[in-house]
Amino acid sequence: MTALFYAYFFFCIAIILVFYVALFIVFHEKFDMIKKKLFVIIPLYCVLCWAGYYIVAGHFFLVPNYDFLNYYYCGKRFLKNPRGLYDDTGEYGYRYGYKYLPNFAMLIGVPLSLFPDIEMAYYVFYVINIFLGLIFTLLFNRFLRLLDVKEGIHRFLFLMVISNGWIVLQLYANNQVKYMVGLIILYIINRELKYNKHQLEKDFKFYFINLNLFVFVIGLAQYFIFLLLIYLFHNISKKELFKFENIKKYITIFVSFIAQNILFVIYPILIYDFMEIYDKEQRRNGLKLKLFYLEYFYDNGLYIPSVYKEGISIVLNIILYIIVLILILHRRINLPMKFGYFSVAFLYLNYISFRILLNLIPFVCILFIPHMNQTKRGIEFIKENIIVMLGLFSIVGLYFIPHKDAFSYPYYEGIILWHFIFIIILAGCFLTLYFRKKKHESLESQVD
Repeated sequence: MTALFYAYFFFCIAIILVFYVALFIVFHEKFDMIKKKLFVIIPLYCVLCWAGYYIVAGHFFLVPNYDFLNYYYCGKRFLKNPRGLYDDTGEYGYRYGYKYLPNFAMLIGVPLSLFPDIEMAYYVFYVINIFLGLIFTLLFNRFLRLLDVKEGIHRFLFLMVISNGWIVLQLYANNQVKYMVGLIILYIINRELKYNKHQLEKDFKFYFINLNLFVFVIGLAQYFIFLLLIYLFHNISKKELFKFENIKKYITIFVSFIAQNILFVIYPILIYDFMEIYDKEQRRNGLKLKLFYLEYFYDNGLYIPSVYKEGISIVLNIILYIIVLILILHRRINLPMKFGYFSVAFLYLNYISFRILLNLIPFVCILFIPHMNQTKRGIEFIKENIIVMLGLFSIVGLYFIPHKDAFSYPYYEGIILWHFIFIIILAGCFLTLYFRKKKHESLESQVD
């Protein structure tokens, strides 16, 4: 079954090699300039290849699955029966009830539901998702530049990590909104970095756009409310909490949430319906103990009573909340690094992380940037950055290792064990870099 994947994989490599040779022959004099662009072109090409592979694996016939059924029919419910938005009745053929906030149904579901049939809407959204993947990659490249990763070859390392693997394939196979979520968060933080770098004034319009976008993102992924809190309070001291400028931000969030989720005002009972559906979703996944580093033991016969599963989940989430609080209160950590620390904490402490790696991993990657020696070249670069390279390799492993046997993608029984190993390697790299930095700072202080 995996022959299809390998055949497609080598076909894609052959195409890029032919393209590379053709560029050299036709544009020989400008080839050095073109090579610099290839550092971005190749990751973009990879995104296209993964999107194209699912089309090939699906024999050029894409079938809407549960996720897209939810996207499409929530729009129809919003228009025809908004009071029944969260009915868990199996209507339209999908098993579980609508699980997002009403703003998703209004702003995404309604436009999709206006297509005459679901197949057409699915194909249109698939094409949109391809463009979103390409824009996400380009925006991450700009994000790296703003973080002072100046060399194209260095940015190439990070871009290749986030543009390949089972995680990308799974997004296209399920035709999900993760690229949309990631793109919006990247856009927000890019604006923040750009304004800081050029020392531009952040007026009310600046925060109005960012905060409204964050409220929209929370409708798609409720757990990113933590990122909103980190973003909102990261540069506000206790004395400034009730300044007029900050009160306007709080009011903006409140008004934006009400406006985007107006159904909660019209039908207050929907708040209860949403909480009930959300609780079902938490229990449906949470009790399975879906953590990468525990899943291996769980799948190999480790029996854990439900009461202990709930206890473990509660303890890990409490630790996550404490970390978020520390990130909110800490003043010395810049915003991108705070997003990175949150993503790492979420990866290790919340069972849902395996579903949103596409949104978490790019921010995990940036934690390596301050530890990367960018002055070396070639073999010397690898020697100086061996721990960083090992950390990026472990992230590549998380990207490529599949969650299940599907789409003719290579799969074997020890797959969960490899997740477990890559998670340990990643943690080891972070700890090594942290203690190396502390040792270096200690030596510098002794010299001074």
